[in-house]
Amino acid sequence: IKIKRSFVRMEVIKKESETSLKYHMFKRLNTGGEILSAQEIRNCTIRLLGAKGIDFLEECSKNTDFQSAVKRVAADKIRTRYDQELVLRFFAIKNDIDNYKYPVTEYLTRYLEKITEGKVIFDFDEEKKVFEKTFEFIKEYLGVEAFSGRTSSGTIRNEFVLYYFDGITVSIANLIGKITRCDCVQKVVETINEIKYGPELQSYKTGSINGVKTRIRLFTEGVEKVLDGR
Repeated sequence: IKIKRSFVRMEVIKKESETSLKYHMFKRLNTGGEILSAQEIRNCTIRLLGAKGIDFLEECSKNTDFQSAVKRVAADKIRTRYDQELVLRFFAIKNDIDNYKYPVTEYLTRYLEKITEGKVIFDFDEEKKVFEKTFEFIKEYLGVEAFSGRTSSGTIRNEFVLYYFDGITVSIANLIGKITRCDCVQKVVETINEIKYGPELQSYKTGSINGVKTRIRLFTEGVEKVLDGR
């Protein structure tokens, strides 16, 4: 009886309906059934706005230097496209930190929407070059331990630490031109590790805007001092 008296709301989406309407409707519908990761949902829904952004993330995630750097991300997370989310996170925080909000899921989604629809300046070719140079440096000089912590005895943990990823990748990306031209690369690497394992960074492990900005600032200022010969 209850079923007979129930109302079912129907929304008709026609082929000629606006792309944005299709996108937001599909986004709302994709909340049941098997639980998907945030990036898996983006990969489905944002394609309704255009494929360029998603295809770009996928292409960058296949970069072998990047794959080496994030090798310690758990395999089950890689299966749910977490590597692509890390690529998105890199570009979003590098280019759009002022709009950062915690929790980051919607922030990342909005940024991908904006670059897909051309609502922000995003030079895909130039951004890819910066990405490749950044992770080439990380692979060569920091290795698979780039984003791993260590025990009190100094043993490197077999783990991936997200707050290291933010601070190290964005600071290197912002200075990559100077870094590749300098003759003090080893000192740059030593400084990154000193900051990474130093006491000051330990106070800024959260995903808050202050935590993210401070991590980037600490690494950036430290590397800049080396590059400037201070």
